[in-house]
Amino acid sequence: MKETIIDKIPAESHQDLPESALIFEIAAEVCWKMGGIHTVIASKAASMVQTFGMNYFLLGPYSDEVDYTGVLEEVDPETFPEAIGKTITALRKNSIDVHCGYWNIPGKPKVILMNIFKLVEGFEDKQHWLMEQTGVEIPLSKTIHRYINFGFQLTRFFEVLQSQHSDVPTIAHFHEYNAAYAIPIIKEQTDQLGVTLLFSTHATIIGRHLAYKNDDFYQRLSSYDFEEEVTTMGVKNPNAEANARMERFIAQRCDLFLTVSEITALECTHLLGRKPELITPNGFSTGKATDKSREAVRSQILGAFKKHLPDQDIADDPMICLTSGRFEVKNKGYDMVVRALGQVNQQLKKAESNRQILLLMVISAPRLNYTGFRLSLETLKVKIQHRLKRLFGYSKQAVVSHRADTIWDYDPLLLEIKKAKLHNYATDQVKIMYHPDFVKAGGEVFDLDYSELIKGCDLGMFPSFYEPWGYTPLECLFSGVSAVCSDSSGLYQFALDNLPAQDNERLFVANRRAGDDEMSVRQMAEIVLNYQDALHSNQEMPAQDKEIFHWKNLIANYRIAYGLAYEQRQKQVQTT
Repeated sequence: MKETIIDKIPAESHQDLPESALIFEIAAEVCWKMGGIHTVIASKAASMVQTFGMNYFLLGPYSDEVDYTGVLEEVDPETFPEAIGKTITALRKNSIDVHCGYWNIPGKPKVILMNIFKLVEGFEDKQHWLMEQTGVEIPLSKTIHRYINFGFQLTRFFEVLQSQHSDVPTIAHFHEYNAAYAIPIIKEQTDQLGVTLLFSTHATIIGRHLAYKNDDFYQRLSSYDFEEEVTTMGVKNPNAEANARMERFIAQRCDLFLTVSEITALECTHLLGRKPELITPNGFSTGKATDKSREAVRSQILGAFKKHLPDQDIADDPMICLTSGRFEVKNKGYDMVVRALGQVNQQLKKAESNRQILLLMVISAPRLNYTGFRLSLETLKVKIQHRLKRLFGYSKQAVVSHRADTIWDYDPLLLEIKKAKLHNYATDQVKIMYHPDFVKAGGEVFDLDYSELIKGCDLGMFPSFYEPWGYTPLECLFSGVSAVCSDSSGLYQFALDNLPAQDNERLFVANRRAGDDEMSVRQMAEIVLNYQDALHSNQEMPAQDKEIFHWKNLIANYRIAYGLAYEQRQKQVQTT
């Protein structure tokens, strides 16, 4: 029997949310793509609007550093419901820079953005008060200060709203700690506000850190001492320590605590000191329709490899493997993918096989800024190439698709590629392309969106060691592409419990929870070597199976959560 800690709560076991309730979802990535939270918020927006109608709003930070052209359609506050419009106008009169409008995504949700670069009046005193109330020492960090500022801005927003609309139930659902500083502020300063506060964590700061440091993370999960581990983390990274402590405080003070998977619920229970009340699995929308065929996409991928390796023969129909995501080499399992393909390369060469495999790695790598070096670009190229040839025996330009000059000399992924002996020599049967940016239509290498790029591949490889959910394997399955996930991902257990057998046959599983890297590498090498197109034909997942993951069905979990939180909040008010 699988380990589980979440009690199942039937929809009929609590009162439903009043239809008049205002629903506010708050996240740092509203209209601002930085990572996975953007995918969660944006992909379910249409279903949330359909479910909650005119009462649904998204709140987020406004940044002077972001170009909102084509993303945010600003409107006059008077076009919003009266209470909301008056609240925005009042905040503007109090020197809070508020932008409102519609997010240009399916569903066109109403959004309210607050400029986090413009500090609220008396910010330093307010921040000092917050430190005293939470016991969290806040370091000198502009990023942290801006999100604390956002917390005070949000608190003021709800204060003004409640002053003129106190009879209407208000739900505030915060995603991730950086958008949730308003929870301790409201709880410690103005708990009389009639606002129900929910907090969702999609990954914990301390958990991500410990997983990166320890191969036996899952074996030791129940025995970690939070205070000891977070203090140790703070020696080298005081910002991370402050964020981790605040995240734990927020989780313990919110009215209802949520997370996205069973495995993350266990992590929260042991590391944040509170058992999440509900799991709200992440879903998908139907996405943007594309008329690009699989053959057309494959042609673009093959063309990119041929352009990158002009002196080599690229087969007409090679096996194309894909891995992608944020730049976390160990936690995302990129090191395992590279090592596995390195083994495959050596085995194919030893067998004198003519089979060719292309590995495409679409990973958003950090960009070096050379402004202060006062070196010409050409001089810089010579220096980098000379150093890399001494380190690797080959230039990084051999494997990096573009902007190689902005990639760190000691990039940990390049080091893994070097150790795996994936040099892109003419004699190699595995050719690799490290694409250091997310793909998008009109991009430098591919004129494709990521959802289109997937269609041209044969196997997605996502053996994450730390993965609270895991959208990437699911994206592949939706497009008819087989995928590797890991037994430490949130998606794994959800798919095992819900997917029909024919879909599970296309979802390979790498055993990562045991912490045996060599076993994981061998598993993935065997998956690639034994992969047969005939057994894993690129047929899209049947529509009825997609429904399992569709937001229009999974939104029910949010309705249950909001109703339960409101009910619990009402009981708290009645007993005080």
